Amino acid sequence: MTFPYYDPFGAFGAIFGIIIIAVIASCVIQIAIAVWVYNDAKKRNMEPAMWLAITLLAGCIGCIIYLVVRDPIPTDTIPIDKKAYDTQDIGAKLETGTFCSNCGSEIPAGAKFCPSCGNPR
Repeated sequence: MTFPYYDPFGAFGAIFGIIIIAVIASCVIQIAIAVWVYNDAKKRNMEPAMWLAITLLAGCIGCIIYLVVRDPIPTDTIPIDKKAYDTQDIGAKLETGTFCSNCGSEIPAGAKFCPSCGNPR
C-alpha cells in the first residue's frame, strides 16, 4: 500500500533551503567585512586593495590579521568646527590667543573666557 501524498525527500528540500540561506548570509557578511576593511585601510593610508583581497580570500582570518597589524590613523590634521587645520597652524593660532587651548574653539577678541568650554583665557 502506498501513500499518495507522501514525499520521502520533502525534508531534504527544507534542509537544502536552510543551507542555501546560510551560505548567502555568510557571503553577504564576508563582503561587508571586506568593505569595512577596505575603507579602514584607506583611512589609515595602508594598501586598501591588498587588504580587500586578503580579507576576501582568507575570510575572518584575514580580518583578524588586519586588526592585529593595522597602522594608527594619521594625526596630521585635527578637525575643529568641521574644518581641518594643519597642526602647525593651530599651534601658531594658539600662541597668539585667538583659539582656546582647552577645546580649540575660536575666542572673540577681548573675551576673558572661552564661550564653548568656559576655560579662562
